[in-house]
Amino acid sequence: MTSESGSVTSESGSITSESGSITSESGSVTSESGFITSEPGSITSESGSITSESGSVTSESGSITSESGFITSESGSITSKSGSVTSESGSITSESGFITSESGSVTSESGSITSESGSITSKSGSITSESGSVTNESGSITSESGSITSESGSVTSESGSITNESGSITSESGFITSESGSVTSESGFITSESQVQLRCWFSAKNIPLKRQFGLKLHVIIF
Repeated sequence: MTSESGSVTSESGSITSESGSITSESGSVTSESGFITSEPGSITSESGSITSESGSVTSESGSITSESGFITSESGSITSKSGSVTSESGSITSESGFITSESGSVTSESGSITSESGSITSKSGSITSESGSVTNESGSITSESGSITSESGSVTSESGSITNESGSITSESGFITSESGSVTSESGFITSESQVQLRCWFSAKNIPLKRQFGLKLHVIIF
């Protein structure tokens, strides 16, 4: 299904692509009272945002792509299961749920990735902000055999822990910060390719800190 001159909107149900494609060429894709799900098809907004006002945004072996806008779940989670969730020119935000990549990818090419009230978790997948930060405002940040990367910003957990289990958590040009929890790495790396400061209120333990280019890396424990 393709809308060439308007938006794709569901006022009282979900938007689902099963082995097909849903495309808005000049508008947004919005579900006002349901989910947005790609399994395993594609959902694309070429010139607008993708928004679920009362449900989750989920890609299962499919793709959900906003080429010139944001991807937002106002009351649910954002999940990629062996698929891709990509915002090419905006941020990816879950206002009241989790952001999870399970053997898939969640990528913001020109914005931040933010979970306002849930955890950010990569399970054998990737969560990447190419030109912004990765921020969890009220939960933990965890990489389980996956990767969480901020290429030009910081990785911050404002009220939870940062945990790396056989994966990687990387900030290439900013800070890695846990404001009210611990920082733990088990058989993985927490890596900075620039000047980085690890700040944690309780404890920092078992952290292989990988230092690039001979730059100083500080650990501050309160």
